[in-house]
Amino acid sequence: MEKVKSTCVLHLYEGQGHGFFNYRNFEYYKKTVFEADGFLQSLGYLTNEPIIKIK
Repeated sequence: MEKVKSTCVLHLYEGQGHGFFNYRNFEYYKKTVFEADGFLQSLGYLTNEPIIKIK
């Protein structure tokens, strides 16, 4: 990623298996969508603040 000057952000969710962010697990779904929105905003693809609210 550094060689081609790309941006990569890794968020680890300890103890979660593959597909943990699917809608079935709403807590991690919200966290994943929130982080994805923030990443896209940092790149300029989204202009508004993330809408997902985490309780």
